[in-house]
Amino acid sequence: MDSIDYKWVAKGASIPLAGILDQARYHVRLAETYASELATKGWTREHTNMLLVAIAHIESERAYALEARDQSKANREREQTAITESKAFKADLVMAFDDLYFEGLISQDDRQAAKRTNGPLGRSAPAISRYLGEVRRLVEKHDNKLCPYFGGKSALALLDEVKDELDAAQMKQELDYKALPVETLKVYEAKGRALHLIEKMNRIGKRVFAGQAEKIALFNKDLILRDRKKRRSTSAVEPLGAQVEGESDDKTG
Repeated sequence: MDSIDYKWVAKGASIPLAGILDQARYHVRLAETYASELATKGWTREHTNMLLVAIAHIESERAYALEARDQSKANREREQTAITESKAFKADLVMAFDDLYFEGLISQDDRQAAKRTNGPLGRSAPAISRYLGEVRRLVEKHDNKLCPYFGGKSALALLDEVKDELDAAQMKQELDYKALPVETLKVYEAKGRALHLIEKMNRIGKRVFAGQAEKIALFNKDLILRDRKKRRSTSAVEPLGAQVEGESDDKTG
């Protein structure tokens, strides 16, 4: 990893170190146990090797990651808050469009357009911001009808507000990332790549073992979530910055 890919940095920055290491090691064992089955849907030995490389890098730079966690914590929390508020606005918006459709006030096309996300949103700030930008025209078209669902306020004004805050928080966080030591960025990048591979294996595992509940249950992110909950019980720690259990496969965001 001679150059830094900030896409993976953003995905891995807030993931708890112990959780991602435990989860990645668990998934390596899954990959070895079910190698032939997973191969039928695209998981290769190369993917397993990539996961092993990520694990080795996270372990080798552990001190850097632990030391750097607080350097941009405030701005990570700001970004996570903005993401949460943006997703809450989207959920309210989709509910409002559903209601307006069943009351005969908007078309089915507009109702579906309000839900369209061009892929899962998870907790990806760029993806959420893109959705808000794309749905803005539709909100402007029906702003008067939407007002009652937002406490009498303009849905368009609220959309602009949450999007502006999301974009500002994301930009500040990106600047913070670029100010961090290269060694720290490489740890974050390795965590992001590991999380991507874990999510990829989970999706493949659920397809391979469709209908086999016990085996499907093996393909999860429980160890990451468990570490997250443990940290929250002892201190105020920011939420995961990347997609969390259930969100990576969310088709509506």
